[in-house]
Amino acid sequence: MQIKIEKNLPSLTAVEGLDETLRAFAFFRGLSTRPGFVIVHLDDTATPTEQAQIESAVRSFDAAQLTARQQQRVQNLANIRAVAQSAVGVALVDLTAAQVRSLLACLLYKNHAVSDDGKIRTLADWL
Repeated sequence: MQIKIEKNLPSLTAVEGLDETLRAFAFFRGLSTRPGFVIVHLDDTATPTEQAQIESAVRSFDAAQLTARQQQRVQNLANIRAVAQSAVGVALVDLTAAQVRSLLACLLYKNHAVSDDGKIRTLADWL
């Protein structure tokens, strides 16, 4: 079952945030987007009340607001970048362990090797 709801999601971050929000509903199966619309995929057994709950959640979703998980990820990346930045101009042999870890983390993030929960993806996913 699908529900088409008029809603503009301006970024992938907003789509991810809405998806994370809707996962709280047991009958939610996924979402897709079209310009100006969100298409919510539900269990075929979703009741009219459950459909109304989903529609209300989509309409009230603030696309500019990051979820707690997204906020944590932004903070983690800021911390990693700050330590990596401290390595600029330092000779390779003089890097601290924290700088080496941060530089490695930057490369892993850049190559999409880190999952949303901060864990390293399987090598087949990114190498």
